[in-house]
Amino acid sequence: MVRKAVELGVDGFVMINTIADRGDDLNLDRSVGDSNHGEKGGISGKPARQRAINLVRHVYKVTAGKVPIIGCGGVFTAQDAYRLIRNGASLIQVYTGMVYEGPWVFRDINCGLAELLRKDGYSNVHEAVGVDVKNEFY
Repeated sequence: MVRKAVELGVDGFVMINTIADRGDDLNLDRSVGDSNHGEKGGISGKPARQRAINLVRHVYKVTAGKVPIIGCGGVFTAQDAYRLIRNGASLIQVYTGMVYEGPWVFRDINCGLAELLRKDGYSNVHEAVGVDVKNEFY
């Protein structure tokens, strides 16, 4: 589907939004039982984080990093944003993190991201986009 979208001229991808599938890769609290497993409704925020990373990584691989990816899903910290970037996101979208942490979450993410980039020897976000995927092939 990703290849077909690119063939048809898509300019970018947003990975991901609320997801309906409650698969085992979601970080759901199952200690309360499995009563919500069959419920309808979407999952977003922290429980969706790993799936977001996996899908960003997949799209980055399929497109060889040539199409912008907006990474979102469970971004609360600079580390969350950085993981998406290192797996192929060129932009980050934050919603649930802002709802729970307030608008200052953006300042915290920006300052923390600058520190993470500097620590790893990058001078900007662009240099870090997809490095975890690229490292698999080199």
